Amino acid sequence: MFKFSGLLSLALMSLIALSQVSARIVPFDVAREFSVCYGNPSFWVQRTGAIAIGSDISLVNNANYIGLASGSRACRHFTRSSHDDSTVPMIVSFEEPQMSAARVLADESSVIFLNDENTLAYVEATSAGLRDLESHPDLAQRMVIAANDVNLAETKHRLSRRTPVTTATEARQEDNSAKEKLLNGIRTNDYSRLLASISGEIPLIHKGQQFNITTRYIGTPESEIVSDYFVDVFELLGYQSIVQPFTFNGIETHNVIAIKPGTGPNRNEVVVFGAHMDSTSPKPTTIAPGAIDNGSGTAAVMLAAQAMANVKTDRTVHFVLFGAEEHGLIGSRYYVSQLSEAGVPGDSAGEQTVTKALVMDMIGYSDKYFGVLIEGTPDADIQDLMSVMAQNVEQHAPELSYEKSDYSFGSDHVPFQNAGIPCFLAIELDQTDYPGYHKTSDTVFYLNAPQAVGITRAQVGTLYDLVM
Repeated sequence: MFKFSGLLSLALMSLIALSQVSARIVPFDVAREFSVCYGNPSFWVQRTGAIAIGSDISLVNNANYIGLASGSRACRHFTRSSHDDSTVPMIVSFEEPQMSAARVLADESSVIFLNDENTLAYVEATSAGLRDLESHPDLAQRMVIAANDVNLAETKHRLSRRTPVTTATEARQEDNSAKEKLLNGIRTNDYSRLLASISGEIPLIHKGQQFNITTRYIGTPESEIVSDYFVDVFELLGYQSIVQPFTFNGIETHNVIAIKPGTGPNRNEVVVFGAHMDSTSPKPTTIAPGAIDNGSGTAAVMLAAQAMANVKTDRTVHFVLFGAEEHGLIGSRYYVSQLSEAGVPGDSAGEQTVTKALVMDMIGYSDKYFGVLIEGTPDADIQDLMSVMAQNVEQHAPELSYEKSDYSFGSDHVPFQNAGIPCFLAIELDQTDYPGYHKTSDTVFYLNAPQAVGITRAQVGTLYDLVM
């Protein structure tokens, strides 16, 4: 968070490096132990939680996993080295036409997959191979529900019956169920692991190498590694990524933008979901871990992009990681200035308009309070936006307390507000008392992960309400 002179500051899992052949794999947590066999014809699974297709498959190969499968007519055995109890390991997006997405359930020998004909199929791994249990056309909404369903019994139940949506009330109930499952997919373990990897607590795995990220100060090699990692992850999630370069005091830096095109009648309206990714300290080029400020907001943006990756939205979404916030909101100012000077990023036709923005900064520290400050202005449109966030806190993160403030300063929401774009900041209630603020001690030691994840879920819930 940027602190103005003379003012008191108010302010996938790790997403994993992948080896890739003919499948694109977006990692979550994976089963502790499994074998996979593959080849022609067909594909099959042995033991728990693995997928193979055709003659080629790529699987995770990093510190948490042992092995890499690739080739044909063979089996590989994998053993997870960590002991995570998460139940949903990964989403796999196949380039082959017959299958567009899949989810493995780690606690069962099971796979749920979706094909391009909006057919949802459930298959169960047996010693003889895969056995098709249910397959039927259904709504894309139901596909989203199943793809985010971590309860195997409930998934079987959903697939065993076809209940058409016949009333507006039933449609709302179905949508609420989809939203709830999407938000529940934002997991504390995934959040904590990602934050630890971008703030030096554990290695960041990128392009098959391990990096110790001790700073994200602009212009440092570490900051370039992290932003390149974010670009790769966005693209693996299926987004168009744009690196928006600018220069500050002779230092070349940039924003990273992931674009999720809307598919509905309001697709030319763009909602920004952002946070700054840079850090600072008295030793900024060597030790500025920036775990709370603002690795906590950065991790939230990445998990939001992960959660929304397979959801069709009416409006377009920009997931934005701003650079150089600590130098005076430079990245967000540049993003906003380019809307009028060069147009909305990724909009070559010049038809889109940024209509709203949601920003997060310092959401992971808790001492006196366990909650979130929703910071905006008295403007009626901003008040309406803040109310949507408050409702999502009450509904999807009820363990959090929240307060509203009409005084905005010191973070990336301000340039949007100054440009007349409704925007608010979500920030921890304890931000003025954070002992690691802009220090070399801003590490995951101070992280309250349940609070950070609760704020993330509420903010993603707000985004969901705005773009669906």
